[in-house]
Amino acid sequence: MPTLEELKQAIEASWGSDTCFDASEWTSGNPARGHCVVTSLVVQYFFGGDLLKVVTVFNGHDESHYYNLLPDGSTLDWTRQQYPADQPLTPSVVNLHGFANARDKMLHEEHTRQRYELLLERAKRKLAG
Repeated sequence: MPTLEELKQAIEASWGSDTCFDASEWTSGNPARGHCVVTSLVVQYFFGGDLLKVVTVFNGHDESHYYNLLPDGSTLDWTRQQYPADQPLTPSVVNLHGFANARDKMLHEEHTRQRYELLLERAKRKLAG
């Protein structure tokens, strides 16, 4: 089991345009952009807990942003830096639409599942050395 810091480094080194929600938005200057769901899912794979959701309006578009609630009750948001520090993020709920939990709902979406599997595999390789 990696430490949180080891996992963070592995995930951040694994982000790319092909793991981003919208590949056209990914840049090396803001590599966290579009990676909140898949990053949160990889953290959850290793450490458990739940996914939390906030909403915001960014560049004129409504967006959802996801981060982790760890089993010890602490929160972890490794992709917050994709937004300006003063960007308002409003707590929201994940509408499960018949799914047992947020993880199942997110992984049911094929585009998200493919990006998650790619990010997870890359992070595992980096952790293995």
